[in-house]
Amino acid sequence: ILEIKLRQLDATIKLKKAKQIIKESVELKKIEIKLRNTQIRSELDFAPNEPNAIQLKKLENLYNSRQLEKALTETKTLLEVYKNSVTLLKICGTIFTKLRQFDSAINYLKKALEIQPELAEIHNSLGITFREMRNIKESIDCFENALKFEPHHTDALNNLGLSFLEIDQLDQAITIFTKAIELNPKQGAFYINLGNAFKQKGENQKALQYYKLALQDKTRHAVAFNNIGNIQLEISTAEMAIKSFKKAISAQPNYAEAYNSMAVALVEVGNIDKAIENFEKVIELKPDQTEAHRQLSYLIKYDNSNNHFKEMKSLEKNSNLDNGKKCNLFFGLAKAYEDVEDFKSSYKYYLLANALRKNLLNYNIAHDRALFRKIEQTAFEFSACTLDISFKENNPSPIFIVGLPRSGTTLIEQVITCHPKVWAGGELDFITHYGKELILGLNKITSKNISIFRNNYQKKLNLINNGHEYVTDKMPHNFRFIPLILAAFPDAKIVHVKRDPAATCWSNFKSYFPTVGLGYTYNLQDLKEYYSMYESLMKIWEKTYNNKIIHCDYDTFTSDQENQTKKLLEKLNFTWSKTCLFPHRNQRRIRTASQIQAKEKVYRGSSEAWKKFKPYLGNFFDHL
Repeated sequence: ILEIKLRQLDATIKLKKAKQIIKESVELKKIEIKLRNTQIRSELDFAPNEPNAIQLKKLENLYNSRQLEKALTETKTLLEVYKNSVTLLKICGTIFTKLRQFDSAINYLKKALEIQPELAEIHNSLGITFREMRNIKESIDCFENALKFEPHHTDALNNLGLSFLEIDQLDQAITIFTKAIELNPKQGAFYINLGNAFKQKGENQKALQYYKLALQDKTRHAVAFNNIGNIQLEISTAEMAIKSFKKAISAQPNYAEAYNSMAVALVEVGNIDKAIENFEKVIELKPDQTEAHRQLSYLIKYDNSNNHFKEMKSLEKNSNLDNGKKCNLFFGLAKAYEDVEDFKSSYKYYLLANALRKNLLNYNIAHDRALFRKIEQTAFEFSACTLDISFKENNPSPIFIVGLPRSGTTLIEQVITCHPKVWAGGELDFITHYGKELILGLNKITSKNISIFRNNYQKKLNLINNGHEYVTDKMPHNFRFIPLILAAFPDAKIVHVKRDPAATCWSNFKSYFPTVGLGYTYNLQDLKEYYSMYESLMKIWEKTYNNKIIHCDYDTFTSDQENQTKKLLEKLNFTWSKTCLFPHRNQRRIRTASQIQAKEKVYRGSSEAWKKFKPYLGNFFDHL
């Protein structure tokens, strides 16, 4: 208003009158009027707080072309002129976050908030920074602050939902994403994130529904088709999933994630050469996509001249890799060094990779100690509430295959599911999902509650049995819940697979498990202690339920395959089927660390492989 008044003043007005108007304005008292040749200028000559659109567009172009260092230099230069520019402070914070220089990012964003504390956009940016730091609690606080000042800020809503996803608070995430969709129903990213929440919750059909709704946003076709393909890989066929991945690549030819998904599906159908090509394409597009490096390493037999081996060595020098990326890379390097028989270097990288993984999972074995104590305490309560199933149900019966991971459970499932009566269920999470509250004592252990658990489990089994009389449930850690299993399924068949202790522990230590529930495998001391707890628990079950548990020794099985297969089928009360002698021909889907190995003929001596590392392990496993 003042500026308009000044412009309207007649040029003959005295300088004294102009100064008097400025002095009367509290808000503009710092503005200096510059005069030339004693004449009043027609416009106030002062520097505004924010740069102009052309300057900002230049910064945006640099940022989008990933010239982050140059963008940062240009932004800092502009800040010398526009010292209180909230926009420039936010840009600096965003760039420092991308460069993973989090302390600097926080400093710039907090300075912006000092200038404009009620600006939702800055709270949102600060929340993104904290989330990148894995400080999820702080990120949630920031996003909630943004929404306090601007309740309809859809980006802040979306980011808040993503933070809830990070800490597995799925119901909260679903509520938040749903609200974001109500505010902006055309934004495909919100449907995708809502689908991700349902997928994480195990509700694949709902996830698929929202991924398909995301297709209304053409800019999200690549991500939506990729996610649809991943669901199809879970609930349908790899062939159908591959078609969706092709659509994702067609929509965005340089979409690395789709090539990665395609490679995983190709491994499943046994097309290893094409899988290698797709992993290599991922690395070409994103050289620091170390998950692809790790997955590719499983498909290659390395020698010292191998180009991918050289690429991984070179990538190790990249200081911008975060711990998650380093972890994947180190597992890949460990595998490569093992192939070239440099066991000292291989051991070093296994140690580094596992230490990073344990830290990322924030694992503490004290939690498993407490769980095992709880399981022992409640075992008798389950036994006292065993269901009386005296009639024949028209339902498939479960065959539980238990033990530690990497103990041979996959091979035994391959053998059993070659029988015409049996369908392969794989690693089902139904026991934990429906029995968690009973197991942890959060729900009273009664016959009624156990019956509810059985019915829920049975409903799931009915959906996947494909018309077969039996379905395998090969979740190894179900060994902990045998009292619950036998209380709910007194007629259940349980096969306990055991392997040489040192071989089992070392094989776990060498493996990267995508699931978060195997934190004990990433530290040798934790592994040894967990193995001892497992042995102690199994001894208790053997005394209590010995006639209900079929014991199978992996090493004996591989050295005397035909006789051991016959004995196993007899104990399961199955008629002889010669197809069970050829588990490597089994076309069922395998999603475990044994995926490639399971497609090979049964071979002896795998339990001796750990001895290559004995010079570095010493007598570590001897007491087991």
